[in-house]
Amino acid sequence: LLRGGDGGGGGTVVVACHACAHLTRDLVEIAVAERAAGIAVMPCCHSRRTVAGADRTKHAADALGLPLGVVADIALLGRLEAAGYDARLRVVEACAPSSNRVVVAFRRGEGSGGA
Repeated sequence: LLRGGDGGGGGTVVVACHACAHLTRDLVEIAVAERAAGIAVMPCCHSRRTVAGADRTKHAADALGLPLGVVADIALLGRLEAAGYDARLRVVEACAPSSNRVVVAFRRGEGSGGA
């Protein structure tokens, strides 16, 4: 689906709503590997089984008094930035607090003008 004529994601934007646990991680890994122009995912259902570095992430979340999902989403921002994306975290007020965060990222140099 992501493969364009140039062997990359080209102008493809990956969007996922209610991307449970490992689905967010898998979608982002594929989108980054295929150089998708943009990514917008609404992660949810985080658990120790599905979060990379879960013990450290859970410890940080507990120390900060934040839900595991919030800290996992912040870590995702860092992974996207390291992969060459401008990434931002957005909040959708109309959604339940456990799944109201959207990670939005645009590949640097794609003329995004920022996320």
